[in-house]
Amino acid sequence: MELVHFRMVMPSALTRPAVGLLTSHGSVLNLVVVRSSQIPEGDAVECDVVQGAANDVLTQLREMGVDRTGSIAVDGIDMMFSQQAEQLEADQPSALVHAPLWAGVEARIRSEGTYRPSFYLFLVIAGIIGSVGIMTNSQILIVAAMVVGPEYNAITSVALGLDRRSRRRVREGVRALLVGFSLAIVATLGFAAVARASAFSRKPSIWVCGPCPTSLARRTSSPLPWPFWPASSESSR
Repeated sequence: MELVHFRMVMPSALTRPAVGLLTSHGSVLNLVVVRSSQIPEGDAVECDVVQGAANDVLTQLREMGVDRTGSIAVDGIDMMFSQQAEQLEADQPSALVHAPLWAGVEARIRSEGTYRPSFYLFLVIAGIIGSVGIMTNSQILIVAAMVVGPEYNAITSVALGLDRRSRRRVREGVRALLVGFSLAIVATLGFAAVARASAFSRKPSIWVCGPCPTSLARRTSSPLPWPFWPASSESSR
């Protein structure tokens, strides 16, 4: 069961229309009104909403001006035991029940669209891990580099900026990607140069676990160790 808890504080003049909106909505339950709970005078309203319908409810509350004259707090509900809530969920289409709260998604993208020094550090680390994966022909390390890299946050932030026509968000996201990938390329190039000058390039057989993209095995005159001998024509037949 996926429910969202709304906690609102609003002037008394908005309480009646807000409560009327919530009571008329079929996906709202557990509506609670606390009078004169704010200084200056105001009321507190709380309710639970089926997550799929929370987008519509939140939009109507904001159009009413609750967020401008008061506040709206939204929390997720991890667990609830209610036959009424189960019936509401059963009556809703499956796609609507599991629809995300888009205001929460947008808020999460905005919070993750900040580029601290750790953002660039993780990009550099991801680049180095990816270079080791290429040198060792390890798919696991390639996937690990994709997991460590934080560039997805910047990409989604740029997409949000394009949708909201926010030049500042687009500019900051593109700049973070350009600077981050530039640092990663320089660090990876330096790591590759050190690897070539080290024992790894003089003894490439310890890196070979199959067809290696860097073709290090072709650059050595020493035969490959036993596990990497090619199958003979007789054994293949």
